[in-house]
Amino acid sequence: MDRLRVGWVCGLLVALAACGASEGNAARPGHGDAAPAAPEVVEAAEVRREGLDAEARDLAGALPDAVATDARPDERPPDVRPEEPAPEVGPGNADLAEVEGPAPEAAAPPLPRVVAVGDLHADLTAARAAFRLAGVIDASDHWNGGTDVVIQTGDVLDRGAEERELMDWMEERRAEAQAAGGDVVMLAGNHEDNNLEAYYPDVNPASCAAYAGLADDPAAVDPAVAVECRPRAASLLPGGTYAKVIARKRVAVIAADSVFVHGGLAPQYVASAATLDDMNARWRKFARGESGPWVDEDIYETLWDRRYSDDDTDPDCEAAAVVLERLGVSRMVVGHTPWDDINAACDGRVWRIDTGMSAYYGGKVEVLELVGNAVTPLVAGGG
Repeated sequence: MDRLRVGWVCGLLVALAACGASEGNAARPGHGDAAPAAPEVVEAAEVRREGLDAEARDLAGALPDAVATDARPDERPPDVRPEEPAPEVGPGNADLAEVEGPAPEAAAPPLPRVVAVGDLHADLTAARAAFRLAGVIDASDHWNGGTDVVIQTGDVLDRGAEERELMDWMEERRAEAQAAGGDVVMLAGNHEDNNLEAYYPDVNPASCAAYAGLADDPAAVDPAVAVECRPRAASLLPGGTYAKVIARKRVAVIAADSVFVHGGLAPQYVASAATLDDMNARWRKFARGESGPWVDEDIYETLWDRRYSDDDTDPDCEAAAVVLERLGVSRMVVGHTPWDDINAACDGRVWRIDTGMSAYYGGKVEVLELVGNAVTPLVAGGG
């Protein structure tokens, strides 16, 4: 085909592209109105389109490869518009996901940064230090972490003297985080379970006074409990004021290609991710006082399990592998047993993050950051 004929065909394609651009850039859900096409282009397209349409297609197929493919994107003829990218699915145009398929990977929103915080045991100072180390609160304790997600792995109660203050503080940070598009996710620990089941071996009497004046009935508490601590005990019985706060906690949660749990998940209790949803729903019912006085056995064992965190025995890596495969994630993050530092076991499939940072233990303030495939312990002072 000679150059003249090639040039004529390209001219036809340019005209068609301009015509298509005038129709293809109409307003779409979630997008602004497109700029109107030039009148002369529309008029030419209307007169010539029917005849050019079929002829141009036939001739385009006969063009040499060099004509069809040599032009780089920055060398396109000035009148030819680049193909319109698929719109990003979001509020206002979610229906496009079904019509046009998922958005291309490059248009997907970034995954949130996740930071895991271990056992706090009624130490508000330690909580502030951990959140500040995570970079999610400002000097006034207000959330500045944007869309970051903090996951606290349980054991907020017992040992320390700032239980109520800490629970209130965590709830405030959760509300602020959610308003900013992030979250503070709190898990249940064995010490939350202890108190819901009216078992008080680790209560710090100094924490009791903060619960005075709540509407819960102290008469419902075992008379063996010290009088000054009965308002606390009443508020933590299933259905009580702070038991309902604890009901917002979860037994386990999946995020950042990881499952987070206070104690550990055993293969006999995990069939799939739906198992965790069921556990979380049953925990909520229990804490709200909508089921029996005792938590279900599988939840109890999950909160107390030390097969992955015990510092006296080797972790059960085979069990971890089974659970992770069933859940479709790469790692398990656990608290429960204090270690000198955050550390990994089972070739990185298990991370132990309880460093005993509360004043009761006097350990280091450390948190675990998960961004994409990177898992990084953060240490206060960088040491």
